[in-house]
Amino acid sequence: MAETGRYCYREVVPFCAMVAVECTNVGVNVLFKQATLKGFSYYAFIVYSFALSTLFLLLPLPFVFRWYALLNHYIS
Repeated sequence: MAETGRYCYREVVPFCAMVAVECTNVGVNVLFKQATLKGFSYYAFIVYSFALSTLFLLLPLPFVFRWYALLNHYIS
């Protein structure tokens, strides 16, 4: 049973992360293409995409890793 967890952690999780990053990259490229075809500024698109990534990715990370560290402390 423990061997299955290690396999999942070492093989499956990095693969899923890579697929998620590539899908996100394709989605951003499609959004950029549609936005520029409708006349949206390149610089405004970059500002909005950075702002959204900051709100949804960077701000929650300290809470997740603090929770994960506390969870590991209680388990061990």
